Amino acid sequence: MSRKISLLALGARPEQLPDLDIVGTEHVKLYSDDTRVNQVQTGEGTVARRDTLISVVPTVAGEVTLPEVRVSWLDTATNEQKEAVLPAQTITVEGGR
Repeated sequence: MSRKISLLALGARPEQLPDLDIVGTEHVKLYSDDTRVNQVQTGEGTVARRDTLISVVPTVAGEVTLPEVRVSWLDTATNEQKEAVLPAQTITVEGGR
């Protein structure tokens, strides 16, 4: 199975978006398959986008948890360091390896 994570930033250029720190767990291996970056114009301004496709390989049957993903960023309106979090997600895996 695969998981797609999209990172968007208003007012940024695609090369300013960080690579995601993809780390597996004891029960699931994660592999970065493909990353695509682009930039689009919106009514609010330029939006940079990084789409990362991750292969998810469970190593056990049953419930496994995909780890959370954290991205630090600077809020230029308040000049504060912030963090965006994609929460952990639990999935059910059928069958065995």
